[in-house]
Amino acid sequence: MQANWMAAREYAEKLGWKVFPVRARDTSAGLAAKSPLTLHGVKDASNDPAQIEQWAKQYPDAAIALACGDILVADLDVKGGKDGVTEWLANEGRLDGTIVARTPTGGYHVYFRNTSNRGCQKIGKAIDGRGHGGYVLLPPSKLESGEYAWVHDPETPLADPPAFVTAGNLAGLVSNGSIFAAELTQDERFAQAKKYLQKIPLAIERQSGSIRTFHAMCICFKFGLDDARARQLFDWFNANMAKPPWTDERDIRRQLDRAKNRVIADGQFGTLGKCPERWMDDRWTEWKEETTEPKAKRSLIPIDIKNMRNEEVKWVWPDKIPQGLVILIGDGKVGKGLALCEIAARVSRGAAWPDGAANDGGPGQVLWLSAEDQITKSLRPRLDAAGADFDNIIPIDPWKQLFGEETRHIQFTLDQVALIEDQIAALKNCRMIVLDPLISFLGGKINTDKMNEVCGLLNPLQEIAQRHNASCIAVIHYNKTNALNINQRIMGSVAFQSVPRAIWHVVKCPSDQDRRLFLCGAMNDVNGPMPHGMAYGFKTVNVQDVSKPISTVDWEADAIPMTAQQWLDNQGATVKPGPKTNKKSEAVRFLDEMFADKSEIPAETVEIAATLRGINKSTLHSVKTAARIESYKSGLAGQWIWRRPPANVPAASEN
Repeated sequence: MQANWMAAREYAEKLGWKVFPVRARDTSAGLAAKSPLTLHGVKDASNDPAQIEQWAKQYPDAAIALACGDILVADLDVKGGKDGVTEWLANEGRLDGTIVARTPTGGYHVYFRNTSNRGCQKIGKAIDGRGHGGYVLLPPSKLESGEYAWVHDPETPLADPPAFVTAGNLAGLVSNGSIFAAELTQDERFAQAKKYLQKIPLAIERQSGSIRTFHAMCICFKFGLDDARARQLFDWFNANMAKPPWTDERDIRRQLDRAKNRVIADGQFGTLGKCPERWMDDRWTEWKEETTEPKAKRSLIPIDIKNMRNEEVKWVWPDKIPQGLVILIGDGKVGKGLALCEIAARVSRGAAWPDGAANDGGPGQVLWLSAEDQITKSLRPRLDAAGADFDNIIPIDPWKQLFGEETRHIQFTLDQVALIEDQIAALKNCRMIVLDPLISFLGGKINTDKMNEVCGLLNPLQEIAQRHNASCIAVIHYNKTNALNINQRIMGSVAFQSVPRAIWHVVKCPSDQDRRLFLCGAMNDVNGPMPHGMAYGFKTVNVQDVSKPISTVDWEADAIPMTAQQWLDNQGATVKPGPKTNKKSEAVRFLDEMFADKSEIPAETVEIAATLRGINKSTLHSVKTAARIESYKSGLAGQWIWRRPPANVPAASEN
């Protein structure tokens, strides 16, 4: 266990402090350092040793935060031209007689008993108060700017705060004419905050509407509203000033938590109490000039590579499947799904790998999103035949989502990737995420030929998998080209080849059509030759409640010293186009394939899949009647669904 988590366990056991993990550095997904890693932030804080042990495994490099609550911490800031230490000492504050920690920037955290039951409010111009709803980072947490350290250790008895701290009013700093919050009731704060929000321009979609709506959330907490009042005021703003209003209840709750955490982290909770006369009037401008840090010169940040340590690649299946994003690709009906089920079954049991490598991660959970296979008729029997431990297999319905207690027909797409992390965070040891097929989760607005758009979806997915020590296996079918480079048979942009950490191909053996080769196409984190492949055949297993035996994978023990590209070269691949086909006939065959084992599919999913097969939208719609497809809209604001009735039931167009 790392030193930060050993300290966290000691704080919990000896002092009863409630702690939780926060980010130690900014992320590529735009998440700031010191922001919570748990779903509900400070509300998730715990002094339970088992919970701390789980966080230590899940976030080994995280910084540790204390949920203040009954402890009031004065944060003396000394960055950006501020000098909270001088301000503190000038008002007869002391840096002894209680618990004190030094921050990486040279400031101090001074700990007191929260005798006045304060929340998070400004104490002075460069001094923030962190009480109920707030948090501070604990030693020995490390940020890129430095390390937190104790000046007076945490077993020092807590002192009562000075009078000026409980009053929240340093001499000469806060006058009656200021817009800093005085001791206002929640009703008074609500009225002032609402008056302020009425001055904000309408939050119109595609005209900075989302930014203004999030700003409104932040304002609720800057005026010091509690959670219930903040939600009440936001609902008013959303109904009256957001065009269109936000409707995703889960997202609203998440963004409100994000706004509160950001305001608290910035030391601005409850700092507003009196609304300016006009939006951005002179008095508001003066306040901004007083409280906003001077604009710093912008520059690039060199990385100190000399003092960095080399790191080994982290694996789920050693030398085969690394942590991060992995592509599994091959022709349809070649046996990719059976191989994936067998791999997932080994993860769920913690069983050794087919090449004899130890499964060091032990039994782990597999989060499975399948847009093609029916769970009870296809996916579960295959996993059962492979010997999966169903306590560790968690399928997710990709077509429905919960909004509170209401179930809505909404398809999951990768622009909602935070929902995946929510699910992973709720599990003890998630080691694999399956997206089958990847195309079904890209969403209708993504252009799969544009690298920047594809990277924008795949990189956050990759980061989430690596952060949780898991592998995300995305299944893809070959495109219709006969490219000489086998990885160019992956759909669309080159990002599908460059972002994943590994690409594995499942192909038929040239000398035995019942044998499959599992061959590496790329290993982007490994220097040197690509790993050897594997081969497998098929066997059948009887499973409960199914009359016919179910096929599963039978791995061969010997490695295959071949890459996917070498296999293709041996096939005499050519770039010559195949024979021309009738476009409408091909579209009908495509729909037959799509609806072979399901009766309903969102129209957007069908259209995306058709585009990648080279079938344009107009041709697809022109054959709906011939293919016995009818469509309907799910709810007033829902999505269009394509449906094919059973063969013995006429479609609506045939009645």
